[in-house]
Amino acid sequence: MLSAAQQLRSVLPGSYIDAQVSRQMSQGIAVVRELASRGELRPIVVVGLGTNGTITMAQVRALQAVAGPQRALVLVNTFVPRPWQSEVNAVLAAAPRRYGNVTIADWYTTIRNRTGLLWGDGVHPQPAGAVVYARMVAATVRQAASRIETLAGHPGVSSRSARGGATRSPQQASPAPPQAGWQWHKLGV
Repeated sequence: MLSAAQQLRSVLPGSYIDAQVSRQMSQGIAVVRELASRGELRPIVVVGLGTNGTITMAQVRALQAVAGPQRALVLVNTFVPRPWQSEVNAVLAAAPRRYGNVTIADWYTTIRNRTGLLWGDGVHPQPAGAVVYARMVAATVRQAASRIETLAGHPGVSSRSARGGATRSPQQASPAPPQAGWQWHKLGV
């Protein structure tokens, strides 16, 4: 996320980004807790952690508890040539089945056949890859905004998508910015 911060700000203007090199999920939960305690946690929270180590369902549960059911939580899965990649992605993939306000931004699927957009480490996106990353996150934020509107009882979005049913994939979503008025946090590495 840190390497795509500029591109993220471009497609999600007004967003707050707290990204740091080598951050682990435990540190990310602490940042979200701090923002929540100050009353600064926005309606959509994007967390992209897992590149630097494992994530447990207990950590996802803690993150979701801090965010609360009234917020949309977008979890960005990982593409990292390390032993924990599959474990992290499996834990994250299970989260939307447990929590109706969680949506997965599928970086793994987005980049796995486009690794030429990554630097030589096979992890961090080059500038063109950062554009792809930012567009994928923005599309998922739009999905999450629709879902949270449904959870809040706003008309215009089916209850099936609010329960985790059929939703558009990031590749199918349009590149337009989210609806005016939505604010989001992005937290990652």
